[in-house]
Amino acid sequence: MNEVWRDEVLLALSNACSQNPGLVKEAEKKLENWETQAGFYSLLMFVFRNKSLDMNIRWMAILYIKIGVDRYWRKTATQFALCTVKVATQIAVLISKIARTELKDWPELLPTLLKDIQSEDAFHQQRTLLIFNHVIKMLASKRLICDRQLFQQDGRVLASLELSTLVLKVLRKMVVHGFKVFEPSSQPAIDSDPEGENLKPVEFMQQDKNAQVTHRESSHYVDCPICWAKFPIEVIGDHVHICAEGKEEFADPFSTAEDSPNEKGAIQGQGDLKEEIAKLATNVKEDEIRVTVRRKHLWWDFTRARNEYFCPTNTIKVTFCGEPAIDDGGPKREFFTEMLEYCETRLFPDGFPTESVLAVARDDFLTAGEVMAMSIVQGGPCPNFLAPEIYNVLSRSFLRSASEMELKDILLKDHVLDTLQRIGYNGVPAKEDKESIKRVVEAICMYDQTPAGSLSSLVKLEEGLKTYGLLKSIRGSPDMWRPVFVPGCEPSVTATTFLNELVVDFSLSDVKKQQEIDVFYHFTNFIQSLDSAGVGKTLKWAVGATTIPPLGLPKKISVQFLHGCTPGCKCRPTTSTCDLRITIPTHLDNEDDMNSIMASALGDSEGFGLI
Repeated sequence: MNEVWRDEVLLALSNACSQNPGLVKEAEKKLENWETQAGFYSLLMFVFRNKSLDMNIRWMAILYIKIGVDRYWRKTATQFALCTVKVATQIAVLISKIARTELKDWPELLPTLLKDIQSEDAFHQQRTLLIFNHVIKMLASKRLICDRQLFQQDGRVLASLELSTLVLKVLRKMVVHGFKVFEPSSQPAIDSDPEGENLKPVEFMQQDKNAQVTHRESSHYVDCPICWAKFPIEVIGDHVHICAEGKEEFADPFSTAEDSPNEKGAIQGQGDLKEEIAKLATNVKEDEIRVTVRRKHLWWDFTRARNEYFCPTNTIKVTFCGEPAIDDGGPKREFFTEMLEYCETRLFPDGFPTESVLAVARDDFLTAGEVMAMSIVQGGPCPNFLAPEIYNVLSRSFLRSASEMELKDILLKDHVLDTLQRIGYNGVPAKEDKESIKRVVEAICMYDQTPAGSLSSLVKLEEGLKTYGLLKSIRGSPDMWRPVFVPGCEPSVTATTFLNELVVDFSLSDVKKQQEIDVFYHFTNFIQSLDSAGVGKTLKWAVGATTIPPLGLPKKISVQFLHGCTPGCKCRPTTSTCDLRITIPTHLDNEDDMNSIMASALGDSEGFGLI
């Protein structure tokens, strides 16, 4: 190890933790220059494993390793050759990010974690579970079709998992709602005590051990924003955290699925989504403003236009520099698709805001919020890549019902006062009114669900989502908007979805029509053979977006046929994303030619050279 370089890195990490802005800026510049040098991340590993160093220095080393994984982790990369909870969490996130990319080349990871979970050392077991939790969360965020197929193939443990799920649901309800127990001195048979007179009252397992009230006697309830079951306000923060990760239904034990009003409301909300978007679209100014962008510098060209002359409330007209196209909808849809892909990969890589002070300073999250709003309202695709926890914070769906006196009583409890101190509350709970108390409870829930360092990013994102009044609408109907922002809630794009959007224009001539029928038959077989990602790519080739926009397409996609090609012609199908038209040469009259030519067309489809 180069000891001189090691000392320089240690000094830079120490200065990066300094309160002196000059030292911090100089240290960050040095660390940025070292990011691509071989051995740098091994040196950072050495730093954080050295427990004799200051904890802040070790924590800073872990942060740079985690950032380096996002930026440089590749199979061909050369940069990559217990501790406090703060550092342990960063290590767990680091391992999960590596596992997301390299799990198939790291087969011993999961068996090792499962083995270590059985450790008798409680500390070792807790740290292993922390890593295992982040690894599973990261793997669950993978939405590629190949990964889904791998997960679905292993059905051997399904029955055991279902039993475990039921057991966990029972335990959670017992912890939150309490349960009835028999008198230990006398346990009469059920037949001799049909009325249950020898049963103890329902006991809540709260932090206040003296509080023993029945479920129906307690009135301090709020609705969970995910499952909409009622829970005591003292435990709603813990419940929301668990419910958001598991996405499991926590039904109220005194209600049934048949009389649940939320289920019907959710279905009705889906039908109202297009109407709500159309209402928001009335806030878009009719004045069109042209924005010229380069495909390789899409984000930077748009942000420059945004800062100089473009206002998000105007109708955008997109021109890709060097590509002949008139924006009648197609270039705009592809523009929004590319911009949202940038937001997902660079700003929300795992559904949570990336920890980048520079991105906040550049107003990248503000721009991301504006782009999301513009895409939804002006005919682009959904920004459905936010984690459920982040959406819950944006929609403010923490509180649904609670009186002012009830909230004041809760805030005056000792264990709640400790939480208020952690969130920086310095007021007097007894003097708060109903609205201010609700804001305090929202802050508690945000503190529980939002990763450290992400609040400033979310504030900027919320500012951007205020465009057209979108954020106000989201907070008014959070369930209706959830499929637009959270992955897994929206219907997937399938081959059937794509084919249902087609309208075929056959020739009047019987000879030509029969030839066109054969060609279209091979085309549909090609579409049916694609996985979800392939269908999305084909849809983008045809309309400029990988999913059907929330507003839908302006019309069906017309399929036409090109006759008169010379023998041996290898011309490919072309599309017009503006006119929503696909033109297929009739010489693709066999399956092999159709598959090879379509694969070539999709591979070279970027751009608007052929309209």
